[in-house]
Amino acid sequence: MPGPMNSRARTTNKAEPVDGFAPLPNGVRDIYPDACRRQRWMSRTMIETFDRWGYEPVNTPSIELFDIFGRGLAERERRRCVRFIDPGSGALVTLRSDVTPQIARLASQRYGDALQRGDTRRLCYTADVVRQPDGRRERAEFHQVGVEFLGDPSPAADAELITMCGEALRAIGLRSFKIDLAHVDVAAAVLARADVGAKGQADLRRALERKDEAAIGLRLADTDTPPEVVAALRELCWMYGAPELLDRVDAKLRPLGAGPGLDALRELTALLSMTAPELDGRITIDLGEVRGFGYYSGVRVRAWAPGAPTPVARGGRYDHLLARFGVDTSATGLALDLDALAVSLAAADARPDAGRAAGCLVALAPGLEARDAHAYAASEARRRRSVGERRAWVVAGLTRARAFAVAAADGADELVYIAEGERGACARELYRRVSEDWARVREEET
Repeated sequence: MPGPMNSRARTTNKAEPVDGFAPLPNGVRDIYPDACRRQRWMSRTMIETFDRWGYEPVNTPSIELFDIFGRGLAERERRRCVRFIDPGSGALVTLRSDVTPQIARLASQRYGDALQRGDTRRLCYTADVVRQPDGRRERAEFHQVGVEFLGDPSPAADAELITMCGEALRAIGLRSFKIDLAHVDVAAAVLARADVGAKGQADLRRALERKDEAAIGLRLADTDTPPEVVAALRELCWMYGAPELLDRVDAKLRPLGAGPGLDALRELTALLSMTAPELDGRITIDLGEVRGFGYYSGVRVRAWAPGAPTPVARGGRYDHLLARFGVDTSATGLALDLDALAVSLAAADARPDAGRAAGCLVALAPGLEARDAHAYAASEARRRRSVGERRAWVVAGLTRARAFAVAAADGADELVYIAEGERGACARELYRRVSEDWARVREEET
């Protein structure tokens, strides 16, 4: 086992693990103050956007009973849950790996009767989710903000979420983004006509996920799959573009059973063009999208932004999920990835104002160790905090020069410097403009 941490064991190379061990497991990371403040600001800003649209906030627990929670997951996602035995009850529990199954459970418990009567519910949340990563480069922890619209099967509900997603992205300063729309019935209808069996279907779906046209051709070689199906499956890899794509591929895909999915996408894009003209040019169609077959039931949504290697938002319609928890009603939802959003904003050199209040450092000079000096400093900080939204904190043992440096580094625009005055009393010096006053004080001292 590694020994206790000490100064000799530490390394000056920040890329190297301390004492020879990795401080964190694969897929997780610390978030430092500036990034954390921006993340909280993004979360708050988007939740305020959802609130204006009538979405009510909910919180769900980070731990669930696995046999209940697992009802809302595909088998692959069940295997990625972080599970353990609850020492109190002996039950198998899991860390939250997805919020939507929790919303389905919550809705069935709290709103089940209303939803069965035909009512709708709009809910939003912030949450951290954890799942076993598939590989070393995949994240294990995700910080999300999400929305769920329950009880409305119409395209208007999907259009509302997409429009609101665009508004939330603009609210946090993201200017360049695209929203991909897909429909699970399009690729599913064509895949169903491939004569390859269950395993072959899984192979084809994986190839479509990778947009691997060659792999699709190889898998269908020497099978009894009709040539038009082979051609359509290969071309699905490249059926991506503006909404006009739907008209161009209709004659090829409709005879293969994809008509209902194409019609649903056509209706949704037409509705968006009327209700959300600000999204013109941002909507794209991806007919080869097949991820989430066991989860989604209709329209799929994925938002992309430059710099982020993963979608900044993803979701879609999941009309069958709530029935697994006892309420047979429709639902659609979206989750926005705060980590991916932060990467994209940084790539665009967009540094949104995270709302940090003005700060005041109250510094005690070296040698002021008496309790009354600390009480005096604490009183000064309390008084500064009582003025508006100002932040104020105390640091002891600082020379005047060091106090200015610490104030600047910690984002304080004001400095109260407390030194020993006549007859042992505390003498207060107030500097209201740290950067300007420090330059002046240095000139006076030299």
